[in-house]
Amino acid sequence: MARASRGRFSRRAVEAIVALTVAGIVVLLAGPYLYRLWRRERIRIAAQEVYTLVAAARLQAVKLNQQVVLWIDPRSHTSIAWADTAPYNFVRDPEETPVLRFQVRSSVYFRYSPSGEVNDAKSIAFDTYKGNRDLVDRVVFHPDGTMESPQDPDSKPPMRPGVTTASVPHGSINCNPDDSCRGIYISDRATGGPADKRNTFRISVNDFGPTGRISILKWLPVSEGGNPGETNYVPPPWKWVD
Repeated sequence: MARASRGRFSRRAVEAIVALTVAGIVVLLAGPYLYRLWRRERIRIAAQEVYTLVAAARLQAVKLNQQVVLWIDPRSHTSIAWADTAPYNFVRDPEETPVLRFQVRSSVYFRYSPSGEVNDAKSIAFDTYKGNRDLVDRVVFHPDGTMESPQDPDSKPPMRPGVTTASVPHGSINCNPDDSCRGIYISDRATGGPADKRNTFRISVNDFGPTGRISILKWLPVSEGGNPGETNYVPPPWKWVD
């Protein structure tokens, strides 16, 4: 009887060891893949949150029938929107109460691709209003939901792609020449790695036309199917690089 119990115990111990070994191999093989999925989901959610923030600021402008300014500080990742009362100065005065506050995830970086640096002028390219170059990093909505166009050369509207393809479909944009067009750019890399191994999203307003339409696009390197000589940001389904 005792011998039979010892035999069953031995078999169970061997089975447990085999199961743990198999589980370890699965984790070892799947770990890098799961980590990539986690990184992708993290930046995708962050981009969607910023998109929702911009949309909420536009909604507030229409709801309040007032000009609303959304300011994002790339260094602290904080954002605030307020109703800008006449005469419009695009600055939050003491009597102007915030209508929105939001903290952008610290795990992502404000960085334009392919040529931008973290928190540089291209990272949030909504700059210069009424000729004042100190008015930067802010999206301004009129009471009818349309956008006040920023005046800085790096904040101009994008171009359409030279050609549309399966990889660069209708709704894509081209930020060339000069690798500059308005947008809020968030990336999953601060430093290191080649540029075409960076995942970067662009959230912007009024790509083509004055409607106040908000877009969310993702950078497509030439190595992944972007048009040669262009800087393409494209709608989903998105290609990912790691």
